Amino acid sequence: MVAIAVFAIAVLALISVQAFALRSQVKAQQHQQATILAVSLMAEAEARVKTDFGATLETPSSPLMESENLPEGYSYTAQQSFETADVQRITLKVRWTDGNGPQEYELWTKFAQ
Repeated sequence: MVAIAVFAIAVLALISVQAFALRSQVKAQQHQQATILAVSLMAEAEARVKTDFGATLETPSSPLMESENLPEGYSYTAQQSFETADVQRITLKVRWTDGNGPQEYELWTKFAQ
């Protein structure tokens, strides 16, 4: 009986560890997806800045990425600010919701003319 009880406790501990590992893997995959999305958006922003430094980065008719191309459950915002006439800062925020609630990944850079 004691052996069965010890075995049952060990099995429950292993199941608990496996469930934690699975949740951690899903969270890491979501964060990786947000990172890939942010880097892709930043590459598009860089291409637009190189084409026309002073232009508005994103307009309703010309978003960095069409909403139908975003992974399901993800959204983004792009913010452009001119620090000087020759330097601008681009900030991208990728948002999604997981079991812990709303999540956000932020990526920013500065471009000089």
